[in-house]
Amino acid sequence: MKSVKYFFLYAGLSLAIKGVVLFTLGRWDAFLDKYLFLYYPTIWIVERHGNFTGESNLIEPVLIGVPLGVFLYSIILASILTVRKAKRNT
Repeated sequence: MKSVKYFFLYAGLSLAIKGVVLFTLGRWDAFLDKYLFLYYPTIWIVERHGNFTGESNLIEPVLIGVPLGVFLYSIILASILTVRKAKRNT
């Protein structure tokens, strides 16, 4: 039961830190230069399976893929940290 508590703690902290870093940048080009490539896998998945047409194919995969990437990467990081903590305590 403690591992569930730590999982939610790590997921929340990771999500909060990534949200603050991504959405409080002072310059938009700094976001594009440094952080957008980290979320390219989720942007690509959204683009391939989203059936977007026309101009919506330019921006909507990014608008959907980046928050999805932030959420998924937070869950993955929390899972890894929880497993490491559980193995360390045994």
